[in-house]
Amino acid sequence: MPGNLHVVPEAILVSWPKANFVDPVRRGWMPAFAMTWQAVATILLAARFYLRARRQAGEFGLDDLMIFIGWFFSIGFTTTAWIGTERYDLDRHTWDVHPQLYVGTALNGWTAQLMFILSTVPTKLSVLLFYRRMIKDSLDKRWLYAIYFAISLTAAYGFAVFLTYCNMCHPLSAYWLSYDFSYKGNFVCINGNALTVTSGVFSCLSDTYAVALPCLILRHYRLDVPKRQKLALNLIFAMGFLVTGAGIGRTFYLWKINHTYDTSWAGFSLFVWSVVECHLAIVCACAPSLR
Repeated sequence: MPGNLHVVPEAILVSWPKANFVDPVRRGWMPAFAMTWQAVATILLAARFYLRARRQAGEFGLDDLMIFIGWFFSIGFTTTAWIGTERYDLDRHTWDVHPQLYVGTALNGWTAQLMFILSTVPTKLSVLLFYRRMIKDSLDKRWLYAIYFAISLTAAYGFAVFLTYCNMCHPLSAYWLSYDFSYKGNFVCINGNALTVTSGVFSCLSDTYAVALPCLILRHYRLDVPKRQKLALNLIFAMGFLVTGAGIGRTFYLWKINHTYDTSWAGFSLFVWSVVECHLAIVCACAPSLR
């Protein structure tokens, strides 16, 4: 089927426990978890803009516009995480999810993937544009070209994935309507399983590049910075690698959700890692402005 829900073989169905729609096993902490991360990212973004407005952290630039766009769509992603668990029962095992919710679950999942791309790609571009702002007149042009290469690659990746998600099926609505057992429309869909895992791998690679690049620049030039500032930079780099770690966790569950019939249980874990990656990236992007 087009989305991450699978047609469950009869042999698997008979092995499942009896459906429990009254008091199933649940993981009900997603709303608080997602909102906490959203609040932290919002506070850091507000502090960044406050310092920019007071000229205490440089002037506003294109990197600030990108981080605002990333933050704006992170709200949409947080909303899908909330709705997925509270409205479409993503916090329980698949056998405890009512089939009437399948269409809404698929639509919410498609929306979440779109919101994630629209949030994380501008955030990564913001980080890279910040590097360009910092070194454009001071370092070897080769490092500047490396940054431009990363910007181009990240933008191309984001555009390609966004365009593909918007053309997953023809018609697109079949991506979620096909989970309605009464749906009789004709449709054609691409292999969404391969797309999601591939996009996860590329996301991890771009995360790693965005963190490794300033580390290599500092190491190459052995910049003499105060001990306190060096400690702050190392902390920011460590947080950046945590973003990469969260991306690896997300990619694993992108693979896992395509290799299990208990898709709602795996989907919940996918949302957890995605929430961390999405919002921690914003935190890391704002941290240098708070030095």
